Amino acid sequence: MDEYVQKIKDENLEVVGLTNYFNFSDDDWGLKDKLEKVGIVVFLNLELRLTYTNKEDDCCDLHLVFSNELTKQDIDPFLTKLNCSVSGSHKMLSAATSIDEKKIAVVEFKDVTNTLGDDALSNLRGKVLVGMLSRGKGNSRSSIMYESLTKDSDFVIHSSNKVANISDDIKFWTGEDVEKPLTTKAIFQSSDAHSLDQIGKKFTWVKGDSCFETLRQAVVDYKNRVLIQDRAPSESKNSSPELFINKIEYNQDGETRTLYFNRDMNSVIGKRGAGKSVLLKHIAYDVLREQVQPDVKEIHKLKDFAIQWSDNSSENKYVEYIPQNYLSTITYEDGREYDKRDQLLRDRLFNNEIFKNADVSKSEMVNSIELKIHAKLKEALSMQKQIVDTTRQLKPLGKVIDKEEAIKLKQEEINKLGKVAISDEDIKNQTEYSSEIESLSKEIKLLEQDIRIIANINSREEMSFITVDDEAFSGLSHTTLELIEKQIEKLSNQEIKVYLNSLFAELMTETQAKKRKERHLRKES
Repeated sequence: MDEYVQKIKDENLEVVGLTNYFNFSDDDWGLKDKLEKVGIVVFLNLELRLTYTNKEDDCCDLHLVFSNELTKQDIDPFLTKLNCSVSGSHKMLSAATSIDEKKIAVVEFKDVTNTLGDDALSNLRGKVLVGMLSRGKGNSRSSIMYESLTKDSDFVIHSSNKVANISDDIKFWTGEDVEKPLTTKAIFQSSDAHSLDQIGKKFTWVKGDSCFETLRQAVVDYKNRVLIQDRAPSESKNSSPELFINKIEYNQDGETRTLYFNRDMNSVIGKRGAGKSVLLKHIAYDVLREQVQPDVKEIHKLKDFAIQWSDNSSENKYVEYIPQNYLSTITYEDGREYDKRDQLLRDRLFNNEIFKNADVSKSEMVNSIELKIHAKLKEALSMQKQIVDTTRQLKPLGKVIDKEEAIKLKQEEINKLGKVAISDEDIKNQTEYSSEIESLSKEIKLLEQDIRIIANINSREEMSFITVDDEAFSGLSHTTLELIEKQIEKLSNQEIKVYLNSLFAELMTETQAKKRKERHLRKES
């Protein structure tokens, strides 16, 4: 356990999630306590296996992330109140302790949400986030039921190591690649670390304080608060500690003054006369020493002025100082120094390979476009010549004898096609297959429409239907509507929901059967 804590400290992790299946052990709470004592925020994450399956017929996984403020006394009643199914028998989550039990235990999604909303567990409200696992066991999102469950969750959690997968999932769940998405969700990358070596390999960066409320805000304002990548958002791909100033020290009136720098800062802001230019001049003078730079020595030197860089060295680095007055001169005075300004910017920008490559790429692109334009003009002239030549060739075809000859040739082609051996029985069979396939396609579309509508109805927290005239049933096929109408008037609201769940499963089974039959007919035809 101590080794685990040290590894997390070495990786400079500020917030971690500790995951266990179906309940939390005393070791989990002990580890949480040890991590919190060294300043690391810990969210306990309960992983549950749902009764619903994805497209590979594997169970969908659900994650419950608990606030770091919740204690064992807060969470244990939930684990006691929620039941899971183990080989058909019901057990409290807290009682499912063996590894074998955890491998086969499943829970109902509605039981989880109902238990979280129980008045007796009001202390959990606003302290738990519900997430669905994506790509954990195949591409689950292709399932209609999976999308319906995700709609009722707070976020999606991704755990694969494939960059393409996480990129696709981000675009899908944030609605980037879907014109009208069924639902949009925040997506977080899980490290899924099962060993010490895997810690610190995958990250989700969240803007805000290290607390549960920040995580809740990230779910709502995902695009502005969350970034999934290996390096910290404040670091560029080529950033190095030696490129940043950590602090500056100098002596003033016999006292050592220390000025700390933020590595994310790229400008010094202050009112006129606050000392911005003086600070920059001192940095330039300290680094450049006797090198010739305009305006750099026109300062009253501070005593014992020293720079400490972020790599903890005091060695001088390469710093280029451009005085404010000089920059104003070549920028604003009647345009006389514009050439110097442009050359200055070009020289500085081209010290950076990114800008240099961008300029080269721009030049290559311009040349490429010019070549394409030239080729298109050449192609247009060639086409114009072909039109003139073709028009000239078409003129003789106006004679009657030429038309009759053309008709004769076409008739011979038609006669050849007529000799292809297709019997009347073949035509009849093909017609029947086509008719049956068309009929099945229509039935499948109606069933899929019914499935979507019933899934939306089931996602409601409350049901208070009296007749099928309710707007919620609008769009259902006549057949399905009749089935529901026979039941709705004699069942309670809770019984209606159970019946709709059962009907949903029946429609799914019927749809799959018709799809198999349709595929078979298409092969036969």
